[in-house]
Amino acid sequence: MRSDYFEAMFEGEWMECNNKQRSQRSSTTNTKNEINENRYKYEIEITDFNYETVIAMLHFLYTDEADFKNYSLDNIWNLFSISDKYFVDDLRHRIKIHIINNLLNERNAAEMLFKYAWKWPDLKELIKNYNIQHFVKIRKTKGFRQIVASKSDYPMYHELLEELLLG
Repeated sequence: MRSDYFEAMFEGEWMECNNKQRSQRSSTTNTKNEINENRYKYEIEITDFNYETVIAMLHFLYTDEADFKNYSLDNIWNLFSISDKYFVDDLRHRIKIHIINNLLNERNAAEMLFKYAWKWPDLKELIKNYNIQHFVKIRKTKGFRQIVASKSDYPMYHELLEELLLG
């Protein structure tokens, strides 16, 4: 219910859904109880996110609860990324609000834009505008100086810097 992606997967003609159905159809000697036991067993392999991120998303999907208090900045962005990828829109929205209201500040605004937010247009705009409004202070931060010193580590460095300077 909380993810259009998983809803489409489980109710559609996806490989994960078809594997379950095929295994049920192939064993015609199963009893009714065995079929009911296997009815809702799916196997999904998520290899592009770490264990903690997947568990946090699953926790949200099952409980509608999300607590970001003890999350590092990288973990928050991983959770945002997985919620975006799997269309867990409510979780994505909650994380976005948490980032803007609780995490974004002059010390980390440049890092958030250059390292993370550029990948998502809605967050990019919000965080870019924050950087523009506070650029006089942000350009003096250690984080911004590190970005400039290692610009090759940031794939959108030149484009983002141009947007900030022309903003």
